[in-house]
Amino acid sequence: MAEYDFDQTLAANEQKTVPCPGSAKIQVIVGSAIFWVQPDGRGNIPLELGLGQRIKGGFDRLRIVNGDTAQRIALKITDGDVTDNRLVGQVDITGGIRIGGYTGGSFGAVTVDSTATLIKAANSARGKLTIQAPSSADIYIGLDNSVTVSNGIRIPAGGSVPVENTAAIYGIAATDGQDVRWWEDLTS
Repeated sequence: MAEYDFDQTLAANEQKTVPCPGSAKIQVIVGSAIFWVQPDGRGNIPLELGLGQRIKGGFDRLRIVNGDTAQRIALKITDGDVTDNRLVGQVDITGGIRIGGYTGGSFGAVTVDSTATLIKAANSARGKLTIQAPSSADIYIGLDNSVTVSNGIRIPAGGSVPVENTAAIYGIAATDGQDVRWWEDLTS
């Protein structure tokens, strides 16, 4: 595969499959909301406008899974180089730059119900928080207990999402008793 362009308008929750043997690099050219790609229909890799993503090999097709909002999605799928152009414009840095790896962390599980549930408390030392929904239903996350299934960020059943925010993270589901797992990496 040298290069494949995907450009379609997908309805809410619509899925499309494209042939894509081997490894691929994807650049999102057009998209107004988060959506997911699944190599050979497995896993959920979140993508959004401007994001460049490398997906390592061993698959024959790529499923594109739209979220709850109809949108036009245009992708450049290639085995060549792509651009991750989220960093554009001026960058101002106050207080210096600290470069270092994660120094520790923790993990756990929580049951999310149909009322807003605290998944993980705020933590100023958080580097990254990964939230996984291995349950049978989608969950929705937000930054406070006003999150609902209508305004939260959707994590499809079986999917996961990285969160780079030090605030508290709340979740809600349409049905009670949904298993949610979390992994928190700490920077200090």
